[in-house]
Amino acid sequence: MKEYDRVKLIVEKECYAKHSVHKGMDEWICDPRNIDGSWLVSFDQFGDKPNIATIAVKETDLKIISTSLIIQKLLNIGLSAISLLILKKVIL
Repeated sequence: MKEYDRVKLIVEKECYAKHSVHKGMDEWICDPRNIDGSWLVSFDQFGDKPNIATIAVKETDLKIISTSLIIQKLLNIGLSAISLLILKKVIL
């Protein structure tokens, strides 16, 4: 796993549920660092709605849905991370 990968939560745990994050939800890894076996995952909502949560999730509790290859290519051609977030909101 790596930053910008789209991932799905594959377990239901109270430590995630207290942040309104539940099994089956999918979003993206928003930090390049894996700290103590966990990734920082942003669980967004569609449109202009506020973020549900950005929390550390154990790698073993996640499944990769799609890799960040397209995102990395867009960053390499100069598209900023903020622009990518706006683009993500528009196309989802």
